[in-house]
Amino acid sequence: MALHTKGINRNVLKILILLIALQDNGMGAATPALQSISEAFPNAGYQLISMIVTLPALMLAIMPIFYPKLVQLFKKRWILIITAVLFLVGGVGPAFINSNIFIILLLRLLVGVACGIFMPLCIDLIVDFFEGNERAKMVGWSSTFTGFGGILFQTLGGYLASYHWSYCFFAYLVAVIFLLFPVIFLPEPMREKKLANRKVENQNITHQKVKTPFSVWITGFFLCLFWLFAYVIITNASTVLITEGIAAQSQVGLIFSFMTLGTVISSAFFGKLLEKMGYIILPLAMMVAAVSMFTAFMARSIGSFIVAMFLLGFSSGIVTPGIMERNTSLVRYEGATKAVSVSYLFLGIGSFISPYIFNNIGLDARGQMWLTAILFVATAVFLFIVNRRIDVKRDI
Repeated sequence: MALHTKGINRNVLKILILLIALQDNGMGAATPALQSISEAFPNAGYQLISMIVTLPALMLAIMPIFYPKLVQLFKKRWILIITAVLFLVGGVGPAFINSNIFIILLLRLLVGVACGIFMPLCIDLIVDFFEGNERAKMVGWSSTFTGFGGILFQTLGGYLASYHWSYCFFAYLVAVIFLLFPVIFLPEPMREKKLANRKVENQNITHQKVKTPFSVWITGFFLCLFWLFAYVIITNASTVLITEGIAAQSQVGLIFSFMTLGTVISSAFFGKLLEKMGYIILPLAMMVAAVSMFTAFMARSIGSFIVAMFLLGFSSGIVTPGIMERNTSLVRYEGATKAVSVSYLFLGIGSFISPYIFNNIGLDARGQMWLTAILFVATAVFLFIVNRRIDVKRDI
């Protein structure tokens, strides 16, 4: 049974949760400026510079480990408030303190901590307040709003970076508007009341240790693989576009925004696609990602890169919410928080280790794109096989 709330319209409740989702992809504001930042710090290696993007991604892997414990210790409203402060301080901070790359990385770490909490918190709130098809639709819409936020942060960050690389961090000021309303109006979920009404073998569920099924870890691993391969474009596109003379710095952010536009479009229809096609949409989305990588490998114009970025975003708008929904469907309500955390743990691991793996295999950026196109095809086949062997055991 979904949680009932007093004094707040359910549509308003949906909007408040989706406003939180706008920050989930806030890490991308600095992505279009990576090449300019690299030029501003010529003595720093590009792997160090790329940590401006990958370090927050690492926090996506680490913070979900601690998120279930945070939920036990603090009310979710307090978690939201503290996370909002971290996001704003870490986001805007490098615009003022930008003479030391290590201080910038420390502040980016705070952004990663915030995003590493925002992401599971958003899905967890959806699990708290919604169920069934309404939940699946909300998971899809959360990815849509994550995409909207990504478009805004990346486009604004790229535009501001065309004036000075450090200005891209001012893009985070828009989060003040987005987060103000959830901080003030979002009600605290009555989680304990719902758990108290559930019985397992005539014992109160709150006194039982919740185990995460192995199938949740297997499914989450595919999210790791997806972002492991996807980050090849995210960390290399800016360099390819600028060094090969394909695009100017001011255009890079716009090109990246087409990735999030693809995410917005596909995730908006995620609920319907899942309802009509089932989980077969996950391996199909992996195949779309393979086409994206091959297109990027062949791209020699802005238009071709836009197509590649759009297709990658389109696939991520299905794979990410699809695996989130898949994992929450494999557990009971009391295990949903851990299932969400496992999913984001794998997402963060894949995002963080991607440049360290692919930048050390002896291939240039375009060669890496060709390789990941092949790997996406292999992953799609593997996921198709695994999908047929995992049973959905929704009991929530």
